[in-house]
Amino acid sequence: MKKTNRVLACFLICLLCVGLSVPAFAGTCASDYLSNYYAWCSQGDDDEVVVEFSVEATDIMDYVGVTLIRFQVYSGGSWSTVHTKVGSVANGLLSSNDDYHAGTYTYTSATTGQTYRALVTVYAADEYGSDSRTVTTNSVVAP
Repeated sequence: MKKTNRVLACFLICLLCVGLSVPAFAGTCASDYLSNYYAWCSQGDDDEVVVEFSVEATDIMDYVGVTLIRFQVYSGGSWSTVHTKVGSVANGLLSSNDDYHAGTYTYTSATTGQTYRALVTVYAADEYGSDSRTVTTNSVVAP
């Protein structure tokens, strides 16, 4: 009888733990608009730093992609913005009527030996609203 009570008690405790953990997973969706996104920097040719990005929306959106890229250089112990690019469909940073967009943008005025990173604002919008998030990329040394 004691063994049955112990087994039953262990079962109830496990059931309670699982029941309490379910709501924690319910709020992990990043956004109603953005499903998955990332951006990173890499070295390009001489004096170039390249940002590559990928943005996945939760559904077909009016616009999906990148609305802003800010290139920053590390100097004197802090980061400062040296170049800003506003995204549009015309320049290829945004896509219309799509659920996914990926691409690159190259900063062509980097100084060899300096360390750069980018702040990339990813975006998705439909007729009901929009969402954006800013991703800080890895840093790279300009070639």
